[in-house]
Amino acid sequence: MAKPTRTLNPLHFEDLEPHRFEDMVRQLIYGNRNWSSIEAIGRSGADQGIDILAKELVTDQILVPEDTIEEDDLIYPQMEERDWVIQCKRQQSIGPSEVKLIIEDFMDNHKNPPFGYMLVASCNFSFESRRVFRETITNFGINEGHIWGKAELEDHIFLPENDHLLFAYFGISLQIKRRSQRSLFRSRLSIKRKLKKVLGEIENPGFETVLIRNPINQDYPYIEDPENFLIHPDWRYWKFHSHQPPDHIAFVSIKHYAYMDIEKGEWDILDGLDNSPSLNKEVFELDRDWWDPNSLDRIYHAYWNLKIPNENRAWAIELSCVHYDRIITIDEIGDAYNKGPHILVDFVNKSPFEDRKIFFIENFHNHHQRLREPNEEQRIGYFPKEIPDLHDEWMEKLRNDIDS
Repeated sequence: MAKPTRTLNPLHFEDLEPHRFEDMVRQLIYGNRNWSSIEAIGRSGADQGIDILAKELVTDQILVPEDTIEEDDLIYPQMEERDWVIQCKRQQSIGPSEVKLIIEDFMDNHKNPPFGYMLVASCNFSFESRRVFRETITNFGINEGHIWGKAELEDHIFLPENDHLLFAYFGISLQIKRRSQRSLFRSRLSIKRKLKKVLGEIENPGFETVLIRNPINQDYPYIEDPENFLIHPDWRYWKFHSHQPPDHIAFVSIKHYAYMDIEKGEWDILDGLDNSPSLNKEVFELDRDWWDPNSLDRIYHAYWNLKIPNENRAWAIELSCVHYDRIITIDEIGDAYNKGPHILVDFVNKSPFEDRKIFFIENFHNHHQRLREPNEEQRIGYFPKEIPDLHDEWMEKLRNDIDS
């Protein structure tokens, strides 16, 4: 069995809505005994201190002296139903005196004690509270009693058979954590081999352009609302960068024209345009104009080439990563709408990427000249606030260079 208390933060049972807390407790006790019925009395409003009423079906054996049993005699076991009352308290603390008061208030409304009684709370109970609980139910003639605090609730909800409840109430599942290391690494190794085949050698930077898709979007490849699609695209071409960090692949998620002085550590970026959408692979139904409606790339590119010294031209790049475990499958072929390869990824919060980002600025001509995690204090404001349109001048220069 997993030891969740060593790997997970304590569960906040007290944050559950009261009826939601009762629902969780009721579902946790389903498998504890041979219940003939379990009723959610607390949801009716007139519960008289009963949140859950359960009936336990018990089989009593009939003891008959062997010398009195005839060969054809049939012996039928007796079936008995025992009443259990479960009270749920979603509180941050309950002391010994309050434990006693809870039981006394319940018994004031009921002449006959139930066979069994459970007090379940979202807080921890002290040793004294547990002693008072046992003493009080005994005094009222209750045959069997159990007191569950936060620790007992965690013990039960972390059992493998209750993993679905852990997920339903807290969004956590331990099924993946329970997979053997051997199985886990085999799965990752299989993904790594496919990625190497499609994207290139592990140790080399990549140049492949890949369509990353959210497989649950049934509209693919048609785009109903391009403007919303551009904000959170469920499929898009991304430029593969490298196999990093371990068990991840990195893609260029943001790319800006930049200035860099490697010796001084100074830098600046033109952050008005994200240049990461691929130029050579357009998404079906979207062309380059959708990603750059104001033609800023044409303006920035001309200014960057004419006004930035050759040795200072650079790219400001942000990498985002996809973990192997979120890759569902790899389609090397693609389809008639968008060329392959495709990588189908389990999206989280409308994104295929992890939260971790890698940011650096690298020289356009020499990728080994790089400012890793550049210091914000060394950003110098090299670019003007308004970038003039020098596209015609840049084209003229290109023509002159060709003629000469």
